[in-house]
Amino acid sequence: MVNERLDNVSFLRLKTQFENVGDALINRELLRKISSYSEIYIDTSKAPIHFSEDVINLSGYNGTVKHIKYGFVEVIYRSISISLKGQRVYYFFLPSGIGGEKSRLSFATGTMINCAYRFMALFGVNFVHLGASYSGLGRRASALLKSRLRLTKMHLVRDSGTVLHLEELRLRCDGLVPDMSFGLYAKEPKSMDKDAIAFSFRVDRGEQERNSVENFVDGIVAQCSDEHPLLFISQVRRDDAFMRHLAKKYGHRPDVQFLKAMSIEETFDKYGRASAIYSNRLHSLLMGAYMGAAPVPVVDNHKDRKIISIFGDIGLAENIVNVGDLPEKKPRLAYINRRLCFDANAKLDQAVQAVFH
Repeated sequence: MVNERLDNVSFLRLKTQFENVGDALINRELLRKISSYSEIYIDTSKAPIHFSEDVINLSGYNGTVKHIKYGFVEVIYRSISISLKGQRVYYFFLPSGIGGEKSRLSFATGTMINCAYRFMALFGVNFVHLGASYSGLGRRASALLKSRLRLTKMHLVRDSGTVLHLEELRLRCDGLVPDMSFGLYAKEPKSMDKDAIAFSFRVDRGEQERNSVENFVDGIVAQCSDEHPLLFISQVRRDDAFMRHLAKKYGHRPDVQFLKAMSIEETFDKYGRASAIYSNRLHSLLMGAYMGAAPVPVVDNHKDRKIISIFGDIGLAENIVNVGDLPEKKPRLAYINRRLCFDANAKLDQAVQAVFH
C-alpha cells in the first residue's frame, strides 16, 4: 500500500471501555489502517497505560503515533493549528456499539461536545466514523447523533441491523463496512494445537441472563467428553467472577481452566487452543474465529441483535443458538469462511482509503 501520510493528520481520543480487550482490538486495527495514510495524534489522557500500549501497537506497520496528554482541549488546539497550516486534518470517532438512551446530564455534556466539534469544523477539521453499530437509541441519544452527523464526512456502520435502525430513526448512514476486527486478516494467525472447548460470557444484564447462560453451559458441558479440556475465558473484567465461578463448578473434570485475558495477544494465545468458542460477546467470537475456532453465538434475540446481524452478514447465521434453548445435542459447528474475511479486510482498506481521497 502506498504511503500517503505527508499531508494528512488524524486525531482520535481513547475514551472507551478500558476493561474490554475487544475494544482495544478494534481501536488498534483502526489505527493500523489509518497509519498508512496519515500521521496520528491520539488522546490517551484518560486511558490506563496498559490499554494505551495495547492499542498503540503498530509493529510491522507504517507510521508512528504522537500522544495527546492534556485531553480534549489539546485535541481542539492542535487540530485547528495544524489545519490552519494547510494540512488536511481528520477526527475519527471510535468504532463501538452504541445503544440506549442518554440521561439529561449526558445529553447536556454531549451537546457541549458537539458544539466543540462544530467549532473545529469551522477551521476545516473533517469528522469520520467507521465501524459503529447502534441499537435501541432513545430520543436524546438520537438527537445527539443527528447533530453530530451534520458534521461527519463519512459514516459507515458495521452491520445491516444498524442500517435498518438508522432508517427507522431517519438518521444518515453512508453504507456498510466490516467490523474493524477483520483487519486482523491482513496477517495469518500463528498455528496452535486445538483440543479444547472455550466459553466466554457476559451476564451483566440481569439475573435471568445469568441463569440462562449457566443452564446452557451445563447442557454443553454434559455433552463434552472428558478428553476435551474446558477453557473459561474472560476478556472483560466484569466477566471475571462469573467465568471463574463456572470453572470452579466444573472443576471435578480432568482439565478445566479459568483464563483471564489482559491484552490482545494474550487473548489470542488463550483462544488458540479452542476448536469451538461459545459466547455472547462479539469480539470473543470473532477473535476465537480468527484463531481457528468454530464460533457459536449464544444469544438473547432481543439483547444481542448486533451479534445476530453481524453473523448473518458473514454467512454464519446457522451457528447462532438461543440461550434459552437447552441443547439436546451440541449445535452443528461451521467455521468462518477465511476467504470472506480476507475480502472484509480489503473492504476496510478501501473504506479508509476513501476517507483520504
